[in-house]
Amino acid sequence: MGPTEVARLQPCDSVYVSPHADDVFLSCPARLLQDQARGATILIVTLFDDAGRSQAASAAGRASFLSRAGVQHLDVGLPAAPARHPAYTTFRGLTQGRQAVDEDCLGRAVELLADVGHRTRAGEVYLPLGVGQHIDHRLAHEASRGAFPPRGGGRNVFLYEERPEAFVPGAVRVRLSQVGARLPPGAVEAADRAGLARLLVRFHVAPTFRGDLKGWRDRLRSAALAARQWRESKAWHPLKGFGPRLQPVVDAAAEPPAEVPELIGPRSGAVEKLGRAYARAVGGAAYAERYWLLLPAREADGLESLPAVVGEESRDA
Repeated sequence: MGPTEVARLQPCDSVYVSPHADDVFLSCPARLLQDQARGATILIVTLFDDAGRSQAASAAGRASFLSRAGVQHLDVGLPAAPARHPAYTTFRGLTQGRQAVDEDCLGRAVELLADVGHRTRAGEVYLPLGVGQHIDHRLAHEASRGAFPPRGGGRNVFLYEERPEAFVPGAVRVRLSQVGARLPPGAVEAADRAGLARLLVRFHVAPTFRGDLKGWRDRLRSAALAARQWRESKAWHPLKGFGPRLQPVVDAAAEPPAEVPELIGPRSGAVEKLGRAYARAVGGAAYAERYWLLLPAREADGLESLPAVVGEESRDA
């Protein structure tokens, strides 16, 4: 993908940044469908090449959605983790540390996404939070944050929770602690306080579903890493973080839009069970998607200017 493709981009209403081809479809299917149904123009930017990587979402569902009017797709083609460094051929390698070769990918992604933001003038931008700590997701999160800072001015910047990683009890809290998120007092309870035992029992479900974790031996070796990350998260205080200021926004429904299964494809029984429990905990409903609105940094005088969040009434108008 070169500068010519970026130069051809048309202005749009919403930009979704996806580390791999299936991530946005797995994580934001209802909101994608809502945007498209209300006539919003959409751009999906896929950063990393999926060659040799198992696909979790439905390829047919993705292709159908991308062919619709008002939907643009930009496939950047950065080399995925295993193609960049042999350390990324294991789950432990993918989810801890980073390699020097990643800095080139990061710089290219920041430059390209900043250009995308300038050319599309999108009013809403959706970026990966990095739940699960996969290196490609962490790089996509960092690059997106650098390219789309929360400056207000009519643009809402949201972080989406990757699925099924976010379904694992405690996984979102671990990630919020890693980025040093600061939450408003009313949102503290949104940071799930799941115990270590619940995390360890379920942490393997998402990477097994994606094909990143293979077999009991790999699972046992990775349990210590999951436990260490959980313990480190205990030091995080949601009201006193020094990282991004975030406000949770939940889309809940009695049932998912009819086309959601077509986008996400088949899921294992364990993923389905965790997904239902997540929806009840987050939205008190049968289906829910949670996003984290990036709030502008506080001004020196203590005041702040908050962007207007688009409500569901106006989204569906």
